[in-house]
Amino acid sequence: SHHYRLQCIGTPLHLKNKFGFGYRLYVSAKPGEEESVQMVSNFVEKVIPSAKLVEQFQNNMVYQIPLEFQHPSKLTKIFSTIETNKTEQCIEEWSISPTSLEDVFISIIDKE
Repeated sequence: SHHYRLQCIGTPLHLKNKFGFGYRLYVSAKPGEEESVQMVSNFVEKVIPSAKLVEQFQNNMVYQIPLEFQHPSKLTKIFSTIETNKTEQCIEEWSISPTSLEDVFISIIDKE
């Protein structure tokens, strides 16, 4: 029989802290409008200056929200800013959700 050993490299919270994970912003630009993707990305960069674009598929973008913006009061401000401006900024859908541990592992694997 085979023996597999999973090397534990820290608790989920430790991993998230160590690798800088926390929240991701998922945002979809209105499809069919040429400038909408550019508009949305400019807007996100204004609201969260150091946000990192981690994935983009057509008009859908996923941003990593940097640690300095992850304080509840700052997240609340981001929420209200996006909500208030979403129509004029060509945002069709958006959400902020915690990075899953799976994302953490995928990212660690990517770095190696």
